[in-house]
Order: sequence, then C-alpha cells, then structure tokens
Amino acid sequence: MDSDEYKSTPHMPFFILGSGHRYELIKLLLQHDKLKPTQMAKKLDIPLQNFSRDLSALYRQWDWLTRDKDDNYQLKPWVQTLCKVLFSTSSFITKNIEYWEEHDFGDIPDYFMQQIGVFDNTHRIRGKTRIAEKWKNIYKNADNYIYNMFYEAEYSKEIMDIVYEKLKNGIHTRTIFSNDSHMLFANDHKETTKKFSKFKTNGQIEQRTKNKVSVSVVMTEKEAFVMFPRIKGQVDIEEAFYSNNRDFHTWCQEYFEYCWRDAKQFRTGGN
Repeated sequence: MDSDEYKSTPHMPFFILGSGHRYELIKLLLQHDKLKPTQMAKKLDIPLQNFSRDLSALYRQWDWLTRDKDDNYQLKPWVQTLCKVLFSTSSFITKNIEYWEEHDFGDIPDYFMQQIGVFDNTHRIRGKTRIAEKWKNIYKNADNYIYNMFYEAEYSKEIMDIVYEKLKNGIHTRTIFSNDSHMLFANDHKETTKKFSKFKTNGQIEQRTKNKVSVSVVMTEKEAFVMFPRIKGQVDIEEAFYSNNRDFHTWCQEYFEYCWRDAKQFRTGGN
C-alpha cells in the first residue's frame, strides 16, 4: 500500500497512532512545530535508535511529515488538524474514564459532540459542596451576564443575594429550566420572587423551559461549568467540568444559545 492509499483509508490513522513511540513523536511535534531527531530524543528522554524506525515510517512510508534541509521534521497541516481533534478527545475521555463508565453525553447534538475535545482544557470538580462554592464564585465574578441551564439546582439565600446585587449593577440573566426540574429555594421563596419581579419586568431576567434538560450549564462571560447525566439517568449534580479556557467557553456559549432558541417561554407558576 503506497502513501496515498494510507492517507485515504479511514482506519489507518488509528493504526499509525497505535504505536507508543509514534504517538509520542506526533504529540511532541504538535507542541513544538518542528524538531530535529536529536531534539526529539532529548525531549522524549529516549535513545534516538529507539524511535528512528517509526520516524522514518512517518516520513517516508505514510507521508505524515515534511523535512527541511536542516533535518527539521514537521507535521503536515492535515495531520496537525487530524491529530489535534483525535488527541484532545481521546485525552479528555481516557483521563476521566471512570466517570464515563457511569455517565453519558445526554442529548447533545452531533455538531457539539464533534468538538468535545475542548473539554480537555477543563478541571473536574467533585462534590456538591465544592460545586456550590464554584457556582457562587462564578456568579461573583460576572460583569455582563449569567446564563444557566438546569435540571436540578439549589438556590440558597447566599446565591440569590449574589444574583440580586449583580442585577442591581445591570447584568443580564438567562435561565433554561427542564419541564420536570427539581428546584430548591430558600424558605423565603415568595418574598424573594417578589424582590426579583422588577428585573423580570425590565427584561434583565429571562427564563425559558425545554422538555428535558439532560446537560446542565452555568456560565458567565468569563467562565463556565458543565454537568452531564448518569447513564439512563438525570444530571449528576455532584460532579462538574469547569474552565475559563476560551475554546471551552465558546462551546458552552454556542450550546446554551442552541438550547435557548429551542426552548419555550417560561410560564409563571409552572415550577
């Protein structure tokens, strides 16, 4: 099989990346653009002869690399694109494999699933107490907006006070509730509702519902976290993936906006 046949065979990248040495070489070149074999050996901390055959195959047999007159090797642009997608997705799934043995991605559309590698830039938060603390800090850091999408959430007085102060300073909030949401409010819920009514009237608070929220999102213009459902279950509110990474934030914003467009106007008294 020649190099063109290798490139046009869909399963070949998985075969090529199946070698530990080839995987590490390509990962290294993704990080450093171009390198000499001696530089690769030093950075990988392994003798050159241990991976020279794989380097040669990547260059001569499979045509994944270019080499300049100074003996610098570089990934071809299409290889960079392919490996960035595969590596980030694989890394995110495998380093959280015990989580994914018990969770799934809910009803996230394929368009967003194809970009799930951006979650490789997230930090996993475990425990309701830590998540509640991060939730409060995200709200405190907001300057422009707060967007939420919930299946289940607990609105403590402390969180409601933070939101109230932010609304007084002019921020805008949007929240999507699941039709079967489990929302827990502070004991003075009726009084709190009355206090927030003016912000609903002036449009600072917008609320919608959708048939089912299978993935929860909390975000501002700076940061976000996402909670996924258990397999054949509801959103797991005891674990979340958080980041202020730009690519992750863009994913969250686009996913929220997609769900917002599909959601219906919130009807008072329904939750």
